[in-house]
Amino acid sequence: MHTGASQPLFHVAALRRLLDWRLQLTVQKPRGPRNLPILGSLPSFRARPIEFLCETAKKYGDLPYFRLGPYDAYLVNHPDFVRDILVTNQANFTKSRALQR
Repeated sequence: MHTGASQPLFHVAALRRLLDWRLQLTVQKPRGPRNLPILGSLPSFRARPIEFLCETAKKYGDLPYFRLGPYDAYLVNHPDFVRDILVTNQANFTKSRALQR
């Protein structure tokens, strides 16, 4: 697990392609915090976002899975995974409107 000084990269998106390719996942999702019905981890995330992400990375490793309401979320916390998303496979991921130029 990468525990450098940099903050974990949080990316909520359709990471299914990368996960299938990188981790050969078919049905099972990575470990992560328990999700409440309907809300998932949204209450914990909204109450303390930085603490929630740091604790999740520390407890569940480099690519934990959790739900934020109706959305699947993955915490990408390993430099190789971040590079795969932002550089190697960047064409496979859509930026949010806030990040588009």
